Amino acid sequence: MKVAELRDLLARYDAETLRAIIVELYKATPAALKREKELDELIEDPGRWRAKRRAGRRRTIDAALVCDDAELFLENAREGNYFKPNLAVSKKERAKWRFVAKRLYRDLQVAALDEECREDAGDLLRQLFEVLCEGERIYLFPSTTPFETIKVPKEEFYLTLLTLDLRRGNPGTHVDMALDVLVAASDRWGAPLGMVPALVGHLRTPDMKELAVEKAGHRLRELGGRDDPSGERKRSAEQRWKVAAAMGEVAVRTCLDLGEPDRAATLARRAGRFMDRLANDRLARILEEANVEGLGPSS
Repeated sequence: MKVAELRDLLARYDAETLRAIIVELYKATPAALKREKELDELIEDPGRWRAKRRAGRRRTIDAALVCDDAELFLENAREGNYFKPNLAVSKKERAKWRFVAKRLYRDLQVAALDEECREDAGDLLRQLFEVLCEGERIYLFPSTTPFETIKVPKEEFYLTLLTLDLRRGNPGTHVDMALDVLVAASDRWGAPLGMVPALVGHLRTPDMKELAVEKAGHRLRELGGRDDPSGERKRSAEQRWKVAAAMGEVAVRTCLDLGEPDRAATLARRAGRFMDRLANDRLARILEEANVEGLGPSS
């Protein structure tokens, strides 16, 4: 089985099934191989494990220089300088954008291990993710599938961001960041397949999952309430559809993971008031697969 096929297959499973699969794989792995591949370290801190292995294969980096390179790349990308002829980026360098983006994805993870650059590197990695998402909607690069072009699946990039941000130690801020990035990656029909299950799996404790449901529910209420400090009601219909679809799926999947199907159906109905028809149908299918009634397909 190829890695891409494995990812597609695992995206279908809930957190409980994935935990059972991982335990069985761990038990079946010989002790010597566990030590060689540092599987215990992988399980305890996946982000640090990946960064450590990549750092071991790569030259020592200058974290501050990497951050400077990332800022320049992001500035040029937002200006469309990797897509259109311009004086800032030569034709030769424009053709290399994918290699630069892939290098920054790797190097910023290593730079985030540097105490002095941790915050900046984490923020720049998030900006890189959001620029690549924007590049799927408008022409910022020669390719309109930038994640596929740099060979980094979107859900993998998302989990990398979540793992790095979790070290900051503030659960509320962490969940807000996770939801903000999810909306940035979404369209009017919802979040990319696999991203919300990845988020639910990442939120390892019931308290973290409950916090995600509360914050997603709060954002849904802001879409239709009079008290709207976030300004959601002033945004375009397209943006409101994105927020509703993404937050609706987060709320529904997380409630189902917590064993609260009635609450999941209630939040799905709330989100459905602001969603595109196809996004509504998507939530209906999630509930149907969990044998939960209360939200039929839209007509």
